[in-house]
Amino acid sequence: MLAAVNALGANQREHATRLTGVDTRLTAVETRLTSVDTELTDFRQETRARFRSVDEQLAEIKDLIIDRL
Repeated sequence: MLAAVNALGANQREHATRLTGVDTRLTAVETRLTSVDTELTDFRQETRARFRSVDEQLAEIKDLIIDRL
């Protein structure tokens, strides 16, 4: 009986150790995901700014062409 209790205790400690490892890795993944999300947000803002700039330049070119006609 005592051997079974000891085996269960060892099994529980092993599971607790593995769970701690999984929790640590999950925290690392969450941190990386937050970083990727931030980078993606920054990229979207930069892309939108570039498109606005291109749109403005295209409008200026159109105005110049129309003025020439």
